[in-house]
Amino acid sequence: MAHDSLMGWAFKPFLLSSWLVMGLLYGISLLWLRRQPDHGIRWHHPLLFILAALSTLLLVSSPIDAIGQHRLFTVRMFEYICLIYGSGALLLLSLPAVLLQAFSQSPLRHLLLPFSDLAKNSVLFNSYFFVWHLPEVLTLALQSAWINELQLLSFVISGALMWLPLLSPYQALRLPLPRQMFYIAMLILWQIPVFALLTISPDQLYASYQDQPGMYYLTAYGDQQVSGWFLKIVTLHIFAINFIVIFLQWNRSQRQQDRADNALAVENFQLVQRAPQRKG
Repeated sequence: MAHDSLMGWAFKPFLLSSWLVMGLLYGISLLWLRRQPDHGIRWHHPLLFILAALSTLLLVSSPIDAIGQHRLFTVRMFEYICLIYGSGALLLLSLPAVLLQAFSQSPLRHLLLPFSDLAKNSVLFNSYFFVWHLPEVLTLALQSAWINELQLLSFVISGALMWLPLLSPYQALRLPLPRQMFYIAMLILWQIPVFALLTISPDQLYASYQDQPGMYYLTAYGDQQVSGWFLKIVTLHIFAINFIVIFLQWNRSQRQQDRADNALAVENFQLVQRAPQRKG
C-alpha cells in the first residue's frame, strides 16, 4: 500500500498559486510592453512561459516527486536537474529582451548585476545548490510540504539566473563567447563540493531516506552515491554540449573576422601600390 501511495498524482497548492501569481505579473508586463513602439514580443514568449509552468507543475505533481521525496534520492536529483536546466532555461527564454532591458535600467538593476558576472554567478548558484544539500536543510525540505515546493520553485528561478550569462535574450546581459566558455568551466568547477558531499561522505547523510525501505536493490547510502554521480555525469554532458556549441560559434565568428581583416589588408596593399602611379 505504501508503494501504491507513491504512484498517485498530488495537488501542490503553494506551487500552483506561485505560478499563477508569476503568470499574472508576466501578463501585466507583456501588456505594458505592447504599448511600447518596439516591444519585441513574439508568439513564442508566452508559449515558453506556459511550457516552463506546465513542466514544473506536472513534474512536481507526478509520482516522480513522491518517489524522490520519500524513497530514492537519485530520482530527487533527476527532478532537480529537470527543473534547473530545463524549466529554468524555458523561463529565461520566455522573457522578451525589452523586458530585461527595462529591468536592467530600473532601480532594481542591482539585483541582476551579480548574475551577469561569470565568477559571482557561478559561485552564487552552486553555493545556493550546496546549501540545499546540507543534511539539516534538505531534511527540512523533505519533511515539509510547502518548503519542498518552495525549494523546487526556487530551483527553477535560480536555474534561469544560472543560464542568464549564456542565454539572455537581452544581449547586454550575455557574456562574450570566450567568457561564456570560461563561465561553463567555472560552473563545472564549483559543482565539485556538492558532488564530493554526496559521493565521498563516509555515511548516509539524509535520515529521511535511511528510514525508508530500499527500492531497486539500492541501499540509502548507495542511492546517495548514485545521485552524486548522476548529477555530475548529466550536468557534465549538458555543459559539454553548450561548450561545443559556443566554441563553434566563436570559431565561425573568428573566421569571418579574419576574412574581413584579410580583405581590408589586401585593399590597403593595393591602394599603397597605386599611390606611386597616381603621383607619376
